[in-house]
Amino acid sequence: MIPIIPNYASSKVPDVPINWFAFALMLVVVLFIFGACCFGTQMLLRDKKQEEERVFLLQDMEPTAEDEEPNEEKSTETVENPAIIHNLACVGTPYRFALGQMVGPAYRIQKVLGQGATSTVFEVENVFGGMTRAMKCIEKTNSSQFYVKREVGFLMRLRRVEGVVKYLNWCTQDDFHVIVTDNHAYTLLAILKNHPRKALSSKTLITILYHLVKTVRQIHSKHIIHRDIHPKNVMIKFKPEIQEVPITIIDFGLSMLMKRNREPDESDFIFTNCFHVTPNMINENIATRKDDLLMCIYTIVCMLNTDPFWIRRSDDITPVLIKKTQFEYCPERIINQGWLVACVKPILAKKDTKAPDYDTIIEAIRLCEKGFDPKFHKLQFLTGPNGEYLE
Repeated sequence: MIPIIPNYASSKVPDVPINWFAFALMLVVVLFIFGACCFGTQMLLRDKKQEEERVFLLQDMEPTAEDEEPNEEKSTETVENPAIIHNLACVGTPYRFALGQMVGPAYRIQKVLGQGATSTVFEVENVFGGMTRAMKCIEKTNSSQFYVKREVGFLMRLRRVEGVVKYLNWCTQDDFHVIVTDNHAYTLLAILKNHPRKALSSKTLITILYHLVKTVRQIHSKHIIHRDIHPKNVMIKFKPEIQEVPITIIDFGLSMLMKRNREPDESDFIFTNCFHVTPNMINENIATRKDDLLMCIYTIVCMLNTDPFWIRRSDDITPVLIKKTQFEYCPERIINQGWLVACVKPILAKKDTKAPDYDTIIEAIRLCEKGFDPKFHKLQFLTGPNGEYLE
């Protein structure tokens, strides 16, 4: 009997249908798990970085052995006045730096740009690249260490905010802390001094205010309040790129970090005799976002050929405080510029403790003068007998 051998070569393997729905579902699940892992890792890194920044900004800077002179006797005098505590960081304006002197291996001093309450700012040249920078010098003391590190921390947190001065370097040179930032053309105060009429046009001021408020909004989004906005701390870029913010806010030495249930500290008591701040700050209250926005308005008022707050005609803070308080209740009685009144009313509409309605404020600025939109206006420098200025 011949066995029957099956012909496997001719037999067909039955087709197994592929469940495309199950395959797609499995692929989606795998991609979701992968994305969740990547997102979780990114969040952990971000939280770690924010925690490092928070600790860096808020930690109490106790004086270390490096901050003290080797043979210096510790003073037994107790400083009780908070304003004096702040002023300890301001002692010793570094005029010992001379023109042409090298600071570190990279920067050569060219000229003095200005002197503030806490520091002196020089224009320096980077000898390796030829770029012009700004160098802020503060005397190295036990108390100034905290203020310098806090300012550097704020600048690092704001490094991606357009319209804020860019932090480049921080070091110590002899007995001074040195903060190096980028440098722009002119401060608003210098532009006003160069102007033949000592007053800028309404279109120029509306454009500056528009970009100023937008930049302050971004600063507030990083939980920082500047507290020191005035014409010396706002710079105009000489030739900004297309779509670039033409203004730059500088000097974050007096800035503060916003946080809930914040208790007043010594930095809240240093504005009692500052003519450029708000009544809320003069009265030793904690600064709010509204204060920054009002100081933007004060900055624009300074660029007009008027003195509605009596800053130039009075050496006493009391008349200034009265005028600014009246301004908050009825701005049209203090200033005559209707477009500026239209800009300030949305700011005054909110209480100090409430978040400002930035969209409404910015929209009011864009519509304050009929037929003109500051969003598309380009600031142009002109040359006069005193130097460059804005129309």
